[in-house]
Amino acid sequence: MPSSSPKVKLYLDKKGAFVNLTVDGMFRSSIVFGLLVLLGPVHSGPLVQQIGDFGIVDWTHFLIRTAGTGTENPALPPGVRSESALDAAKKDALVKVLQVLTQMKFNSDLSVGTLLAADDSLHLRVMDVVSENLRIVEKVYLSDGSIELDVELSLLGTLMDLLLPDVGGVVYPVSDVSQKALTGVVIDARGLNLNPSLLPRVLSEDGTEVYGKGFVEREHAIRIGVCGWMDSLDVTSERVGNSPLILRAKDVSGQHLTDLVISNEDARILRISPTSSTILKQCKFSVFFN
Repeated sequence: MPSSSPKVKLYLDKKGAFVNLTVDGMFRSSIVFGLLVLLGPVHSGPLVQQIGDFGIVDWTHFLIRTAGTGTENPALPPGVRSESALDAAKKDALVKVLQVLTQMKFNSDLSVGTLLAADDSLHLRVMDVVSENLRIVEKVYLSDGSIELDVELSLLGTLMDLLLPDVGGVVYPVSDVSQKALTGVVIDARGLNLNPSLLPRVLSEDGTEVYGKGFVEREHAIRIGVCGWMDSLDVTSERVGNSPLILRAKDVSGQHLTDLVISNEDARILRISPTSSTILKQCKFSVFFN
């Protein structure tokens, strides 16, 4: 049966890469293609990255979202044509999700696709996990007999566990117990040409790694991701708590521009907090940019 039109409110950044997105209903295929336009008042929403014509990555919630379409096979008996359209829509959605996943930045040197291309076993396991965990959010029967599926895939949990390399091992020694106890860290990266990734790093100006996969515990990284991505400076979020250290990024680095550079002094402040190692282990770390 035909579906009523969803309410869609989108904002396209002038650079054409990241948008604030609010959708009442779900992701429709009409917003996968071409430019996104302003269709209504702007509302704060998740930090979203468009990946070609294939779909979007909602970095705030660690979700891939897209839509798949399938048409009936007229060569089949009438009683099974609708099922054939549904199967075709599922396959179309799966292909698009995999395209989005492989084009995502993994770290400063690799895309997820490059990572998978180097390991056939990992590639096959990831394909299985994606197929098993692809969730149908909405099913729309169109008047011509075709079917459109809104789908999403969580990047956290099983998939993150597969993709993550060995993590942890780096601990900051407590050098000044008189310093303020922090509940989290927020990096303000507004205005920088930053690309979100699954494994970003923070470096000091002298090139020392201040935060990255070596500082986190696996269970937390699998559950909430190594780094949170914020589209507004919410300093009381559940992730970073009510007393985070807020630092200003000076630059981005890495081949894919996924790593952040902070001042040597800010790096020192982070290191000497008595709670630094604990909050970094728990991935209580977010980046704010737009």
